[in-house]
Amino acid sequence: AFVGGNIRTVKQKRVGADANWQFNDSNQLAYGFVFRREESGLNPFQGNWDVNVLESSGELIPSPSDNFIQQGFYISGMRFDLLQPESRDVRGVYVQNESQLNSHWTLTLGLRNDDYDDFGSHTSVRGGLVYNDKNHFVKLLYGEAFRAPSLNETRAGIASGGISNPNLNPENVATSELVFGMHNNQWNTLITVYHNQFSDIIKPVLVDDVVPGITAFQPQNTGKESNTGLEFEMRFQLSNQWQFNVGGDYVFDELQSQHLANKHFFTNLDYRNENFTMNVKGRYVGKVIARDAALANTQN
Repeated sequence: AFVGGNIRTVKQKRVGADANWQFNDSNQLAYGFVFRREESGLNPFQGNWDVNVLESSGELIPSPSDNFIQQGFYISGMRFDLLQPESRDVRGVYVQNESQLNSHWTLTLGLRNDDYDDFGSHTSVRGGLVYNDKNHFVKLLYGEAFRAPSLNETRAGIASGGISNPNLNPENVATSELVFGMHNNQWNTLITVYHNQFSDIIKPVLVDDVVPGITAFQPQNTGKESNTGLEFEMRFQLSNQWQFNVGGDYVFDELQSQHLANKHFFTNLDYRNENFTMNVKGRYVGKVIARDAALANTQN
């Protein structure tokens, strides 16, 4: 029986700075930058086969005991590695202004740009309008985020049924939230309704003829999805020592690209004094698919 594995060294260097500027009584500006270099070393096939024989004749035979684990794998005399040494630089800048419109209303607006030297730049925006009085608050929030393709997704060679895609775009999400809260000395309540819009979702797709006679899964941008959900939490201060929490969330639209439970509830009862702390917790999570059926049933 052949055994194998691989080792990959990953390094990241990062430098950045953040600052705040209160340029008048009602406005505070936050801004900053970051520079990051990601480096990934050679990730070769390693195993107990004789590499020289495999390269010269294509025959797969066990390696000698004095050189048990060797590096390199060859098909028709061509060497294949999981990932060649790679690196990329990322530069990011952001600016955000928080404005106190009056004693109850606050407006926040922000902008961020990230530039990757392998696939280009991406700009994200965020904003929030907040009303707050003595016992209530309401928040209307909007934010954008993205996940950049990893070096493994864009530059790796074929391995373990997978191959990279150098043409991947970032995976994006835009989130809108409406948050309502009430509070006093004995209890508080928080209710959130949210909507997520995903685009350019990255999923593994079965492709043929990457190497003659071999099929593989390749990460590809597969389209759009959205979901809407509701979250709530209530906290009761029963006495100086006792506190009770209850909350949960429910997702109305399940995502095909992410296997997540669509409902989750919890309770928590806490007792605290100067010398002793006790809590009793309960948690319920709905059913969730552990593996993608398409991947699980594929025999290639």
